[in-house]
Amino acid sequence: MRTLISALIMLMIISCGQENKEKNNAISADKDSIESHQVEPGDFKIGDIITTPCAIIVSPTESIIDSLIKDNEEDFYTTADDQQFYLSKVREYLDSTNTRTIDIVSKGNLRFKLADGKIINIALDEYYWNVLLFNGKTEPIKIDITGFIEEFDRYMK
Repeated sequence: MRTLISALIMLMIISCGQENKEKNNAISADKDSIESHQVEPGDFKIGDIITTPCAIIVSPTESIIDSLIKDNEEDFYTTADDQQFYLSKVREYLDSTNTRTIDIVSKGNLRFKLADGKIINIALDEYYWNVLLFNGKTEPIKIDITGFIEEFDRYMK
């Protein structure tokens, strides 16, 4: 019985690892190798044009994290913990409003198509632990995650 339970637990761990690996490969794929097309946020791939209202949660790349640790290891962990706390609150609110989200690392560019047809490009290199909001009509905005709800309500409504 113990062997069966152990085997099931190992199978679950392996399958969860595969799903995350596939998801990470989709996000870190070379943006030039993916055909650009308009998509819904749930089907987003690098190089796509975002056309519908959504929130984009931008996380730091491993190289940014390494750089931040190198610059000030003592403060990094406190800052990272604070950012994760605020981002969890942001996610809770986004879930409660049924807002579509895109999780991405701060590498490459995002393209948005506004209601008037204009395409907006945003380089993600300077964004990490940030949230961008896109209402589908006007240019996307970067939100202060400590005052997220007020800014979300003002921009998305």
